Amino acid sequence: MLIRHLIPPNDIAGSYETLKFISEIDNKINLSVMSQYYPVHKALSSDLLSRNIRERGYEKVLDYLDEFKLENGFLQEFEIRKLLQTGFQ
Repeated sequence: MLIRHLIPPNDIAGSYETLKFISEIDNKINLSVMSQYYPVHKALSSDLLSRNIRERGYEKVLDYLDEFKLENGFLQEFEIRKLLQTGFQ
């Protein structure tokens, strides 16, 4: 099993609570933590969703992984988010 967690801006995904919940089930679960969020279409008009994630938000999620001893899986590097943007409007 692999659980994917997209990090959106403003912690609207509740990363702390989400990762804590996963760790309580099994901290050996494989995770894919993704930093590729970028706003398009209606997200551009939402205060909570209208920006990319910030490096500090990404680092906080990495801290949560350590805190909950979630070590299995994949981390998408923070810098990769710019390469994955497709130019959709």
